[in-house]
Amino acid sequence: MFLDISLLNLDPSDPTQVGVLGSIYNILTIIPSLSLSIRRLHDVNKSGWNLLWILTIIGAFYILYLHIIKGSDGENKYGAPSET
Repeated sequence: MFLDISLLNLDPSDPTQVGVLGSIYNILTIIPSLSLSIRRLHDVNKSGWNLLWILTIIGAFYILYLHIIKGSDGENKYGAPSET
């Protein structure tokens, strides 16, 4: 948003203006963010479809919990853990 305001001379007091650079950034980062979240759910032996729980208030806390806990040891139904 800061770049949009400074480079495109947008009015910072008008929240209805859409910044082009911010929109491009959001589009470019949403797919990698989703894939990382799904991979993390696979690390704790949960399906990627569980990410849809984030659309509910209580489910957002559940997804946060699943992202925080330690992943399962060894191989699970989604494959072997990464070597990183």
